[in-house]
Amino acid sequence: MKALTILILFLLLLVIPFKAFAQNIKQGDNVVLTKNEVINKDYFAAGNSVTIEGTVNGDAYIAGGNIVINGTVNGDLLTAGGNLDIRGNITGNVRAAGGNININGTVGRNVTLAGGSINLSSNANINGSLTAAGGNLAIYSPIEKDINLAGGQVTIGNRVGGDINSAVGQLSLTQTATVSGNLTYLSKNSASISQDATVSGKITQNIPQDKQITEPAKKGILALFSFLKIASFILVAIVGLLLIRFFPIFLTRVSSLIIGRPWTSMGIGFLTVVAFPFIFILLLVTVIGIPIAFFLAFILGVYFYLAKIFISFVIGQLIFGRFSKNTNKVWPYLLGLVIYYLLATVPILGWFISVIAGLTGVGAILVAKKNYYLDLRDKKLI
Repeated sequence: MKALTILILFLLLLVIPFKAFAQNIKQGDNVVLTKNEVINKDYFAAGNSVTIEGTVNGDAYIAGGNIVINGTVNGDLLTAGGNLDIRGNITGNVRAAGGNININGTVGRNVTLAGGSINLSSNANINGSLTAAGGNLAIYSPIEKDINLAGGQVTIGNRVGGDINSAVGQLSLTQTATVSGNLTYLSKNSASISQDATVSGKITQNIPQDKQITEPAKKGILALFSFLKIASFILVAIVGLLLIRFFPIFLTRVSSLIIGRPWTSMGIGFLTVVAFPFIFILLLVTVIGIPIAFFLAFILGVYFYLAKIFISFVIGQLIFGRFSKNTNKVWPYLLGLVIYYLLATVPILGWFISVIAGLTGVGAILVAKKNYYLDLRDKKLI
């Protein structure tokens, strides 16, 4: 019965937004779970600022600009945002993505991180394995099991109970580093290992090999890439113009949500993406739900495709300086689309922009559809 309930809620979230589900997500500019509050179920929160001081007896799904976890989560923590500060006690796994990630608390199981700057302080304690990818990684907490990571500048300064496998620009082990297993790293630069550091296993450096591509092959790949980009741009431009022509009010509503409630929109998009794989697998297992599973996957794919259109429209409108029903929407949209595609082609940054744009756009679409549903219900049209 519980599985069926989750399935129905998720289906309604994608197709016709469901008010009860939306109410389970704590939204706002500043969302706070106070110290004396206890949540005896899974907890969902999204906002510009989210602070958890209380206790969650279940999994916590958090998205926002600034996120602080001071309380206790007796389950898994899945979070994404600009600045993440995890100081409390997480009994399960931690899955986090953000610009700056700081962990100062205790994690009962495994940790998976992706961010620009990642810091695990000496006050933290990771009782499982660590998997991380980022620009700068400073690992000063004890890690009970293996470390698998990729990063630019990586520093390890505490006990590691298993092996270290990494692909890095520069790897450093401080005098307080102790590795119980093997140290294997892929890098052009030799690791900086303090004389006082201890590696019980074997140290192996693998140097990446530059693959030579012939000039004709390079030209062919570049031509194909350029053709696909141009074709994609033209198709998205046409779809966007059709939206402007036939759904101008919906376009404006979604765009206004992206500007007015960006973190909430991104948070709802993030929570949707997190929930989808579980629902998809659940439907496949039921066999009779296989068509619904692929239908939901199609709908979510459409939403992500439309997301870049709404983001482009927002970029163009911000440059033109205003939102107005009387403003010509075509030129701002096309300008924004050009800027979006140029940014999306930048290595690494482009991927990050595409992900953020997709999550924010999907979240805003879902919120707008929910608002439409509530408007129609208030007018007794449904």
